[in-house]
Amino acid sequence: MADQPRFEWGKIFLAVALIVGITTAVGFAVPAGLTLALKLGHTGIVAGSDLFRWGFWVVAWLLTFWQGMTMLRTIHDAIVDDMVVTAGIAALLLMIVRMFISLVYEPMNGQGELLPVITALDTGGALMMVVVALISARINRY
Repeated sequence: MADQPRFEWGKIFLAVALIVGITTAVGFAVPAGLTLALKLGHTGIVAGSDLFRWGFWVVAWLLTFWQGMTMLRTIHDAIVDDMVVTAGIAALLLMIVRMFISLVYEPMNGQGELLPVITALDTGGALMMVVVALISARINRY
């Protein structure tokens, strides 16, 4: 065990790439697609919706949970450390993605007022990534 590296960086970066890549694709595609499908005049209506903002983080959490299951098969005992690192990196990158989504789509609330670039929901969603990673590392073990 002492001759093995502490972290499996290749698997961590692959998991982060999948989590961030798929969540980013969903985050940019959904407001544009729903705006066209619902014939709304501005993407900010969809981007500012609580349903969309929660959905963005739910997708990230589900992908994190899935990566925990996948990584457990190859990493075994070091899964907790690796999942915490994975979730931390992914959460940071997803916060940056959320900033770009906010800048591109200009999210609005129901009254037509612009929302802040980062909301409390986004901060809580990023923090929950670590909790979901710990849960996935432990629950998938049994």
